[in-house]
Amino acid sequence: MKIIKVRNTQKGFTLIELVVVIVILGILAATAVPRFANLTNNANTAVAQGIVGAISSSAVIQLGLFQGAPQTLNTIIAATDFSNVPAITNVTSDGGGGTVTISGSTVGGVAATCAVGGTTIITVTPPSGTAATGTLSSGLCSG
Repeated sequence: MKIIKVRNTQKGFTLIELVVVIVILGILAATAVPRFANLTNNANTAVAQGIVGAISSSAVIQLGLFQGAPQTLNTIIAATDFSNVPAITNVTSDGGGGTVTISGSTVGGVAATCAVGGTTIITVTPPSGTAATGTLSSGLCSG
């Protein structure tokens, strides 16, 4: 009895197999790339919302520290901790990044004031993404 050894001479993949794999990878890439591209805008929007929240929290803390006497907007901004804000969002100046606008005045060297007899609107605009808006009631902020 003679044993015949069968040799497998195929080495590598066929062209059809390679094309199928490339098509599958292309489909996966086409669905994943748009999801990752939107993450930057979402992150910048979240930063803007965080800044609005930090300013509002600072106003409440200042109100408590000074026994119910509302502070000026400059005092509130000066007491707000912006150490965790990414460098792309510039909170203290309108040059070189996003802007923080409070009642129409950009925070920076210009004196920011609270709205008289109403709510002070805080709008934070990151370099990209959606602007976040919040309000400080007249009881939290004075002139």
